[in-house]
Amino acid sequence: MYKPFIHPNFSIHGRAISFDDLTEVSYSLIKEGEDYEKQIGAFLLDWIDDSEIILVKTSGSTGKPKTIALQKEYMVNSALATGSYFNLKPKSTALLCLPASYIAGKMMLVRAMVLGLNIHFLPPSS
Repeated sequence: MYKPFIHPNFSIHGRAISFDDLTEVSYSLIKEGEDYEKQIGAFLLDWIDDSEIILVKTSGSTGKPKTIALQKEYMVNSALATGSYFNLKPKSTALLCLPASYIAGKMMLVRAMVLGLNIHFLPPSS
């Protein structure tokens, strides 16, 4: 059974979000949110479920788009490495302006949860 680590400083739009809050926040996004927010809510629910893997869609920027299974642990390790490389500190602000239906958007959410970032999201656009 997998239980992901959620940094105590993780927040969405300045509101502190604990692991216990994620289910309610996710359902709220799915039920009341815009399409892009529904994608975020769906990912958050997948993230906190008991599975050790998560299915993600590649964008197709380097080849044919496909769905792949990733270990959540590997995604956490990637987030930690990125945080270290860019010297990201808890409570730093991050912007999610990418679709959460693809790996890049999902990883922004993982980084925010793991590193304790304050993430703001807005509708993806070109």
